[in-house]
Amino acid sequence: EELRAEDEKAYVGWTVQPMAEMIVRPTSSLTFIVNYARGLVYRHYGSELLADEPVLRGITQYFFTRDLHLRNIIEWDDYDKDLSADLLFTYHPTPATLFFIGYRESLRTEQSIQENERRVFLKFSYLFSV
Repeated sequence: EELRAEDEKAYVGWTVQPMAEMIVRPTSSLTFIVNYARGLVYRHYGSELLADEPVLRGITQYFFTRDLHLRNIIEWDDYDKDLSADLLFTYHPTPATLFFIGYRESLRTEQSIQENERRVFLKFSYLFSV
């Protein structure tokens, strides 16, 4: 007996997420990472493809010192046609303290280039015990 779409339960299906990554370290302070991931979601019954979300990401990291570093992430999401860039400055003055300063900008490029999101943030983390 074949199930019809209206008879299916809420269970969507299963997913496969293949990924390839390349890491290049030209110096001990500089790292380049290129990552390609593809999220595929299939219907539980009939194995129909429900979603296909390829994402290409490039990451650059530079360590000025052991406690001070800068990271940049540029990501292209082909499913949503979004291009985003993240810049994060991290300072780790003691083993229990972290400061982050970050900037994120996202552009939607589906029909025309439109600013989707722009954000600046600060974060402070301190570990203490009682």
